[in-house]
Amino acid sequence: MQTLIGSNDLGSFIFTYSYVFIFGACLGSFFMVVGLRLPQKENLITPSHCDNCQTKLKPWHLIPIIGYLFLRGKCSNCHQKIPVIYPLFELLTGMLFTIIVYLMKFNQETIIALLFISLLLICTVSDISARKILNKITYPAFILFLILRLTVSQLNPWWFALVGAGIGFTILLGLGLLSFAMLNQKGMGGGDIKLFTVIGVVIGPLPLLVVLVSASILSLLYVGVDFMITKKLKRKLPFGPFIALSSVLVYIYISGMWQQVMHLF
Repeated sequence: MQTLIGSNDLGSFIFTYSYVFIFGACLGSFFMVVGLRLPQKENLITPSHCDNCQTKLKPWHLIPIIGYLFLRGKCSNCHQKIPVIYPLFELLTGMLFTIIVYLMKFNQETIIALLFISLLLICTVSDISARKILNKITYPAFILFLILRLTVSQLNPWWFALVGAGIGFTILLGLGLLSFAMLNQKGMGGGDIKLFTVIGVVIGPLPLLVVLVSASILSLLYVGVDFMITKKLKRKLPFGPFIALSSVLVYIYISGMWQQVMHLF
């Protein structure tokens, strides 16, 4: 695969990145299922079905993006509209996978990048849909990324992964306890704390602080814009998506992908 990615042959180039995009889009469909079903304690192997009439989807209905277009955005049985977020999420995942592989080629850090993006996408779906970031996702992710960071692709210095985890857990736990003490209500969810801990393992302590600041700014901007539109102030907001977005942006910068993008222009 490394040879194909680095090849100047147009046919190999198209084949390679088409394969990566399709692979990413298929995983995007699976990530959506995981993010929606696990918080509801549903079985992941249950055949996909229409949420309205419960009709089981046929194999060609499940083809990422194409299945949605084939059905014209409606259930084949009850004609209920299928949320457009499904194909858009598949498209987004496919594009992210393709961009990562194109900019980073295929090396040890690419594996971490793809796994990291996958984790953030799943947590974003579950936090938006059910206000939950599950231990079933963050615990295995923590163990996996810690092993990878200590063996396969280390930070510089290597112990930054451990420090990042410690700082990530401590800061968000402290913010959660502080908000509870001052406002007498739950401010920071346990899922956010654990996700932030995992992110600390992946990117290290200093970038983690940038993620925290940028995620807070993005959430405040969202609340402000939403208030101007709806004239209502949202008091409870899933913080996971803002952490995820900020983490992606920071990772793009520290991994060197941003410099690769600049070299294209």
